[in-house]
Formats: sequence, C-alpha cells, structure tokens
Amino acid sequence: MFGKLSPLLRIQGGLDLPAVVEVRIYLEGSIAQIAALRRGPENLQKLEAYLEAMRANLEDRSEYARHDMAFHQEMARCTGNPIFHVLIATIGDLIYELQYMYRDSVESRRRAIDEHQAILDAIRQGQPDQARSAMLQHLENATGRAEDPPHP
Repeated sequence: MFGKLSPLLRIQGGLDLPAVVEVRIYLEGSIAQIAALRRGPENLQKLEAYLEAMRANLEDRSEYARHDMAFHQEMARCTGNPIFHVLIATIGDLIYELQYMYRDSVESRRRAIDEHQAILDAIRQGQPDQARSAMLQHLENATGRAEDPPHP
C-alpha cells in the first residue's frame, strides 16, 4: 500500500541519507512528542515488542532494520493521525533501501537500541519534551554513525 509513495520520491533525484534525515528530524521529533501524549496500552506493548525484536536480531542487519522501522511506524500510530503513519512508512521504505549504502555494525545497532529505549521510556511516562529530545538525539547519533556513501 505505502510502497507506491517512495518510487515517486525516488524519481525526484537527490535522494540520499542527509535529505531523508532532514525530513525525519522535523517529522519524527514531533511524532515522538505527540505519541507521548496519545499512546495507549496496546501501542506501548507493540513498541516494547519491536524493541525486544531489535535486541533479539542484533546480529541480523535485515531483520533488525525491519523491526527498527516497525518501531518508528508504531510510534506514528501512537499519534492517532493516519497521515503520520503513511509518511513514516514511506520514509521507512526509503531508509530500508538506503541503509546498505552506509556503514553499519553490531555496536552501532546496540547503541541505537539504547536510544530507542530512551524514546520508549519518555513515551511510556507521558513526557512529550523528553520524547522529542530523545528522538532528536537518536537521529543525530544515527547520522553520525553512518558514513558517506561510496563515490563512483
């Protein structure tokens, strides 16, 4: 369903990690903030399950990434606004495709899990400013962990 939006973005050109990160900073910081205010018990259970699946698949980059994206999509569902979910699903498609162009390691994934835990803790505790801050810190750290894609 959502996969149709990412090809539209792809043909625009200039699609790279910095472009995606810039959008994520503005979008996901707000999503985390709203999620902390609107999340329900079922959302929290799903976020916890996705985080646990990330831990369980630490060694498997593809499975880890799948659960990482599911975490972010569930966070968007927490807002109760379906448009946030559509946007995050589209961005997730793009990130999933771009991820293999950048450096990755088990240690990087381990640090990202700690960052996701901080986001989840703030959402669970209903702390919107802390949720936003934790998300922005995660995105900044994730960008720092990635290196530039190889040049032709």
